[in-house]
Amino acid sequence: ETLTLEDSESLIEWNNTDSPYENSICLHTKFEKQVQKNPNQNALYFKDQILTYSDFNKHANRLANYLLEKGVKVEDKIGICLDRSFEMMIAIYGTLKAGATFVPMDPKSPKERIAMVISDARLDIIFSTKEKSTNLPEDGNCIYLDNILESPLSENDKNPEVDVKPQNLAYVMFTSG
Repeated sequence: ETLTLEDSESLIEWNNTDSPYENSICLHTKFEKQVQKNPNQNALYFKDQILTYSDFNKHANRLANYLLEKGVKVEDKIGICLDRSFEMMIAIYGTLKAGATFVPMDPKSPKERIAMVISDARLDIIFSTKEKSTNLPEDGNCIYLDNILESPLSENDKNPEVDVKPQNLAYVMFTSG
């Protein structure tokens, strides 16, 4: 079937979905606005668990405030050696809220690969779980997030005030090739 000029104009108009993107604020700040709008709506679903925007934000705030209490500064690199889970999402979001940079690592990677990433990225802190930390070096500063939903690392669940800008580094990826 042949498209006519009128058809193609309609397609162009229909596909014109450009919209302004506010790039002067950070991702975590945009998410905080969503939390304010919809605190009790579901934000995360994983297996049979659900976290609301408010609960997810509070867990991430506790983790971010813990990092700040430990002296983490903007663009410090934090390793995240976790499978997909609530803990992984809280670790990523909490790291961003602290202004730090997250460095994801696959817990199934060989010890040598993980050690290279830790060394190359100069990671001082690594988030993992006891089960997933078997390939981590024993001398690393590993923080276990096994019970992060039940026993937070910090009692402070307020949004941290950190001077982080959209231009700051958010993550570092190590690829295999």
